[in-house]
Amino acid sequence: NFFHKRTDPEFTVQVLFHEANHYLQQLIDPDFSMPHFPGEAIAEYYGGAEWDEEKGELAVGLLLPSRLIEVKRDFDRGEPMSLERMVSADQMYEHYNWGWTLAHFLMETPKYEKKFKKFVLGLAKDKDVSRFSLGFGAMRSVRGKEVWRLFKKHMKLKTDEDVAELEAEWHTYIQEELQFDNVRGKEIAGMRDLVSSRPLRGSRLLSEAIEEGSTNPLVFVELAEYYDR
Repeated sequence: NFFHKRTDPEFTVQVLFHEANHYLQQLIDPDFSMPHFPGEAIAEYYGGAEWDEEKGELAVGLLLPSRLIEVKRDFDRGEPMSLERMVSADQMYEHYNWGWTLAHFLMETPKYEKKFKKFVLGLAKDKDVSRFSLGFGAMRSVRGKEVWRLFKKHMKLKTDEDVAELEAEWHTYIQEELQFDNVRGKEIAGMRDLVSSRPLRGSRLLSEAIEEGSTNPLVFVELAEYYDR
């Protein structure tokens, strides 16, 4: 279930694609519940989608500025996410933002895409996976430690050095390939900065967003209230 946020229709569409992807994940095996990672990370990856009505085409893997801003700030604080913690944690908020960057990296990198997809399907279908009952009906899932084991198996991570190498590639991808310099990114970053410790930067970003064509009413309201204060 989700609702239409009238003040932010773009976010509504993002959530629509996110939740629709959870439904598609369920179709892999109706009796299997996808673990939090990679479930939420992949749903966020497909949340970054856009339907072109004229061409009849769906573009996926687009940037999610709000998630990217959170991850970049963790980098600024010297708190990058480790690969093992990301994959092995049973449930944590970072599966939405850092998880999205990991799914984006693996899905958009040709040498990893097929391996990652086999890992995801393997959680539900591989015969050597240890699954547990969720306690109602026939629903089963996989705990974090087993998710990590299967991830290493499908991604061919045989040593600690292999893990460290993939983690470094992932972090470099975030820093160099994922950049938010569009209007939407400036809107989200500016509104967040206005209510944090960087209001001057926030007001500058919102002003730039307006100059570049933003029609988001929240941008005008937040900037006006800042000037009023």
